[in-house]
Amino acid sequence: MSTEEPPNSNVPTDEREGLPSASGADIIYECPGGRAAQEAEQAAGNYGEETQVAADGTLIHKSLETEGNDPEVEKQLKLDHKMTRDQCAELAWELIAKTFGESNADSLEHYKEDRIWFKDEDGKKLSSCKYDWLVIDRAGNRALVIDYKTGRGEVGFAGGHKQSRVNVVTIRQVFGINDITAAIVQPHAEERSE
Repeated sequence: MSTEEPPNSNVPTDEREGLPSASGADIIYECPGGRAAQEAEQAAGNYGEETQVAADGTLIHKSLETEGNDPEVEKQLKLDHKMTRDQCAELAWELIAKTFGESNADSLEHYKEDRIWFKDEDGKKLSSCKYDWLVIDRAGNRALVIDYKTGRGEVGFAGGHKQSRVNVVTIRQVFGINDITAAIVQPHAEERSE
């Protein structure tokens, strides 16, 4: 009789592989003890309970990723979720047009919700980021990375946001792009920064 867990068990997995992630950059930077606590929890297999606000954000992100084409996701969305999703998409497309112009829209590469890794010179994984939407213009050697914030709290501008900074550094290493614009799309923010 085997004592191993079946491959499809309900045991949560850590797609971050226990390593720092851009989404936790603020706590890592501000509080080394907080990082140590996160590592201990993850090592014990505890990934924390997801709050309702976080669950709503995850659902909206999934709908944005699938562009509303996943019936299982769409049937879970409330009206408020759909409005936030639509506002995020509209603002993101405005940013893409403003950043790259309309003329080369067909040559842009679009990537959504991929986890990529920052590695040392030996190829060892050190940290990761999972961007919401990455748009690359290879001919111009430039990119736009978009981070959706679907909640009501202010997060500040992208240049001072540590998650955005980790995203940019990781994208620069992985894709070899030098000119990267980071943007936070937060439709419920009080003020917009350009």
